[in-house]
Amino acid sequence: MKVIQLHIDEKSYYLDADHDVRVLQVEMLAAASGTPAFVTFRPAGGIEVTVLVTLHTSLRFEVSYRQESEANNDDEVATDVDQYGFLDAA
Repeated sequence: MKVIQLHIDEKSYYLDADHDVRVLQVEMLAAASGTPAFVTFRPAGGIEVTVLVTLHTSLRFEVSYRQESEANNDDEVATDVDQYGFLDAA
């Protein structure tokens, strides 16, 4: 199972496994390289999020893979993601 996390400054989001990460990376790179711009995406199970991306925005994508046996125990991910797709800091 593919697990995608996007970290923007101090916030973290899970993205759907089929999310086109490369398209989002290109959009964010374009915004960070030129005039600041808003970039919109939808976290897994969450509402649409719009972020102002500037030269000073810290972005990090993490893509990992879990074994199917681990995927059956989604309690770990489910407890970390609230209704807006944020990772629980605790």
